[in-house]
Amino acid sequence: MDLCRTDVGVIAGSIGVVATLVVSGCGPSNGPDAWPEVVHISADAVRTVSAPDELVVVRDMAPLNDGGVWILNTVEPFFMMFDGAGAVVIVAGTQGPGPTEFLSPSTLVRCPGEDNICVYDPDRHAAGGRGLVRLADMRRGETTVAERAILVPSDAVPPGQEVTLDHLGTGMGRPWVRAWSGGLLFAVGEAPGRGGIRAWDAGLVLMRGREDPAKLGTMRDVLRDPTGERGSASASLFGPYPLWATCGDSELVVYDPTVESLLWLDAELNIREEVHLPAWPSVPVTADRVFRLMLERELAQAPHGEAPDTASIRRAFESDFEMFRAQVAKDFAVYSELHCTPVGDAWIRRLEPDRARQSGTRWVRVRDRAILMFEFPAGFDPMVFEVDRIWGVTRDDMGRESPAWTPQPGL
Repeated sequence: MDLCRTDVGVIAGSIGVVATLVVSGCGPSNGPDAWPEVVHISADAVRTVSAPDELVVVRDMAPLNDGGVWILNTVEPFFMMFDGAGAVVIVAGTQGPGPTEFLSPSTLVRCPGEDNICVYDPDRHAAGGRGLVRLADMRRGETTVAERAILVPSDAVPPGQEVTLDHLGTGMGRPWVRAWSGGLLFAVGEAPGRGGIRAWDAGLVLMRGREDPAKLGTMRDVLRDPTGERGSASASLFGPYPLWATCGDSELVVYDPTVESLLWLDAELNIREEVHLPAWPSVPVTADRVFRLMLERELAQAPHGEAPDTASIRRAFESDFEMFRAQVAKDFAVYSELHCTPVGDAWIRRLEPDRARQSGTRWVRVRDRAILMFEFPAGFDPMVFEVDRIWGVTRDDMGRESPAWTPQPGL
């Protein structure tokens, strides 16, 4: 079936870059079984920020109110701050057990009740509970960093039991920590184990100021059929997983794969709205498809200019794949990543294992119940969806990553 197509370009306006559209004759679809129109975002709409050579792979990013952005690198220096003009302001963060060092910085999040960015380090948390560090404090001396690091109670967030909830089965997993309702929201598994499987039993813990952390509920309190045939079969590698995202400070959106719906929840986890997503043909899990997905990660994390030995990787993969074949789902997950803007627009990524690496990723946006699909240009991977911008990374021909953004589509 051919999908409708719309193209997005940009023009320079007096107030900056403005997205312009050339709309085809097909309109957006709202039915649960209709395939949505595809809107193609032009590469000209992407603005890349020049990054220093030390940046290897962007693990996470946190936009700032002035148009700047914090970047979490996979290796030291871990942190880079860019101002609104794209200039590098801070490059810092080394690995180690010291008061200004980090063990495994994984997630950037707005500090609770502050206009600062914190980093969550799960291993630092496990070593003493002070796993949240204000990035701005790194310029103020070791004593300040040590004293002002935020304690996360181990009884509320047991070390090693953090869960990834925004993208599972593929990609680079990281603990799900979000600024929400005046505090921090953590996803915590009931027991140690593989993140994707634990997501079906994950609980949400809200840590707010001096209040005792509160457990708001669990995934199974929200999902429509968590113990039914589809839910039970999905608790496997590369199969469909539930996904969560925060929308501003008082709303959540959940992808429920048991009924292929997005659920908008209020602060009490009551369902406020439900939108059924389009039905897509299933894609069987095969060794070749899994290898392509895993190889993308290897290529992304390889040192600049060095191509990994794909033959050796394939041999090791085939041996490992047979060991965990019984845990692999029959069909791939339909969606693999979920985000939400502060005004409640949900963006969920289609998992398409057969799409070529040089093709752009496709995302379904749900705004006021209207469904559109957007295809981003090849080489640009969205990571953070703001009201007016979509932040992500671009990769050059050598695999080097740089922060980048594109205006939110005007559709």
